[in-house]
Amino acid sequence: MPFSDRLEPPDRRRAAIYVVDDDPAFARALVRQVEALRSPVVGVAARPDDALREIPATRPDVVLTDLDLRADLDGIGLAGELRRRGDLAAVVFLT
Repeated sequence: MPFSDRLEPPDRRRAAIYVVDDDPAFARALVRQVEALRSPVVGVAARPDDALREIPATRPDVVLTDLDLRADLDGIGLAGELRRRGDLAAVVFLT
C-alpha cells in the first residue's frame, strides 16, 4: 500500500497546543490553522504572565509563542521561565 493511502491509527493522539501572541488577530488565525490540523488548542494568552499561570493546568505538549512579545518577558524569557518552573513543553518560536 502506498504511504499516501495509509490511514493514521485511530489511537494516535495529537499534540495539545498552547498559543501565546500579543496580536489577537494573529492568535485567532494561528488557532484556526492548528485546529485545521486537528490538534487541540488548550489555551491562548496575549501576555506571558497569563500563559505562565495557565500552562501548568492545561499541560500542553507544545507552546507556540511569538518571539517578540510586547511585555516584561519576550518569547525566550517565557521559555526560560517555563523550563525553570519545570513545565515541560516543547516551545516553538514564531517570528
